[in-house]
Order: sequence, then structure tokens, then C-alpha cells
Amino acid sequence: MRNLTQILALGLAVAPLTGGPAWAGGGVPALPKAIGYALYVDGVEVGHSRMAIRQGADAVVFESQTHVQLGPNVIDLKSRTVADPKTFRVREFSFDGTKGGMSTATHVVVAGDSATGWVKSTAATGRRPATVHDPAGFVVWEDWVMDLEVALALRQRVSGANRTEYRLVFANSFLPADMIAGFAGETEIQARDRSMVARRLEIFLFGGNPLYSHVDPETGIPVYIDFPGTRTEAFREDFFGDNPLSRYTAPADK
Repeated sequence: MRNLTQILALGLAVAPLTGGPAWAGGGVPALPKAIGYALYVDGVEVGHSRMAIRQGADAVVFESQTHVQLGPNVIDLKSRTVADPKTFRVREFSFDGTKGGMSTATHVVVAGDSATGWVKSTAATGRRPATVHDPAGFVVWEDWVMDLEVALALRQRVSGANRTEYRLVFANSFLPADMIAGFAGETEIQARDRSMVARRLEIFLFGGNPLYSHVDPETGIPVYIDFPGTRTEAFREDFFGDNPLSRYTAPADK
């Protein structure tokens, strides 16, 4: 996860099983009311993200609090994501908090072909309004915010599409980028006392490293996400428990 303009990562030692087609839809799943992720870099726990979910007839609302410490760099963010209750397209996203000792906040509203809102940080006085347009609309993205990882996995699940091309907007800068996401078979996920055959969602961001989200077939929510380019992993706490087995057990070669 360190700077997702490079791209985030959540992972584990996993083994591909099949290379089958995309998810065959299946309707909107019932979501848990709360989930949490333990965040690891180079096999060492660096923080967590705890999320509350409200699933209603008019919207699904994700509210999370994220804390990450990478040496002297501390990230504390409180975020809110509002998504369509049937498609899980993000309608509105906001966060506020600190990154590296600097305050930061943003608000994004996605409607039709536009993403509008504002960005605020210690480095700039006041809110800087921003707008970007694209005929295909936008997927919202932000470093370390698990709401958006969950919403994207659910969106891809209910769409039933084998592969989808998205136009992405980074919430903290309103810079656009291209992204491709699609399910690519199944993967066995191993915790210390249990296992799961998860759907493997492969996500490719142009100009960045790929990430691999391993999705619970019942709920459509990621259980484990691997960002190999930054050796970052996210482990869902209710599945892995304490001390999950990381695939990254030594610092990256210099």
C-alpha cells in the first residue's frame, strides 16, 4: 500500500487452481455489518483498517478508520464511501486525517461522466475544487482505504463481466488513470486453522503494479489482497485471526 499511485497490495502464499471464466453474477450478496483488515509490509504488521457497513435499499455505506505506521511516517484516515445498492458503483467518497504528519482531506462525487469535489492539505490553504470528465464515468481510488477495495470487488462480482475496463480517479489529486479488472479462476487461501477456495480478482493499473484480490465466493468481499510490487498485504481478520502467514518474510532486495 505505500503510495497507491504505485499500487497497493494485500497478500498470502496462495496457489492458483483453475483459470475459468468470470463470476456468473448471482445477485446482490448480504454483507456483514463490520469487517477488519490487518495490513502488512515485508511480512511485518504495519497497521489495520476497521470498517462498518450499512446495507440499505437506497445505498450501501462503508465507513472506515485506518491506521498505518511505516517508520516515522504515520497515516491516520477516517473515510466514508457511498455506493449504489445494486451495482456497487461508488457515488460519493470522502476522507480526512493525516499522512506523514500533514493534514489531508478530500470529497469526491461521481455522477454520469464527471467526478467533482475538492482536495485540502496542509501544503495548500483552503479547499481546491476539482472536476474531471470521461464518458465512461469513474472508479474512485485512494491509498490504504479498504472501502474502495471492497466496493470494487463487489462491483465486479455483481456485474458478471469477465473483464472490465475502468477509468479511475485518484481521490487525493483528481488525476485520472486507466484500470482493467477481471476474475481469473480460483485460488486456495490458507489460514492457520482453515482454508477457502476464493475467486481471484486481478487488477491492473496502467503505469503501476498489478494487485490480486482474493474474494470470498459467498459475500463477494476480499479475504486477502496481494500487492507484490510493494510487498504489501491485507488479511481479513475474521478469517486469518492473529499472526497470519505472510508470503513476504524478508525485506526486499536493495
